[in-house]
Amino acid sequence: PSFLERKEVKDVLSFFKLFANKNDDESFKRAISLVQGIGSTTIEQIESVAKQNNMTMSALLETQNLEMLGFKSAAISRLLAFRSDMQRYTNMAASGDCYEFAREVVLKYNLLSKYKNQSSIEDLARAANVEELLDWVKSEAEEMQYEKLEDLYVSGEIQEGVELKPEDLPPITIGEFLEKAS
Repeated sequence: PSFLERKEVKDVLSFFKLFANKNDDESFKRAISLVQGIGSTTIEQIESVAKQNNMTMSALLETQNLEMLGFKSAAISRLLAFRSDMQRYTNMAASGDCYEFAREVVLKYNLLSKYKNQSSIEDLARAANVEELLDWVKSEAEEMQYEKLEDLYVSGEIQEGVELKPEDLPPITIGEFLEKAS
């Protein structure tokens, strides 16, 4: 399969997409299925209750009393932790540097270490793919910064003689990265 179709790459991208757009139920399902301690029964319950209430799965998690909806206490504590993560990473996705965001999400959810700590050739290849994805995010963000800077000079928004560097501009967000990458 192509690079973006590889399971481990799609797994990482699902977190990026979810935190850039909380209304993406497909990314929500894929991402939350990778969170330790949250199983398919809980995910199916979230999906079912969200559909019954005509809301996204993220909205259900953010706004509803999970105990009243019949979730088990073990699942509730993990879901509340994920809800807290979602709030944090959604804010970070909206304003933070996409490479720093990507690295932090990969670390938080063990999306690299779970492969790196294995000895099979397949797992080591998966780890290399996740690292390649992070490198791509970094290089693409740097290129986008240069393009943004060039556009400002060409449009005249930055006067001649004023020297700016790409790092002087606001960072490229994960949403901007995903938009260009798609």
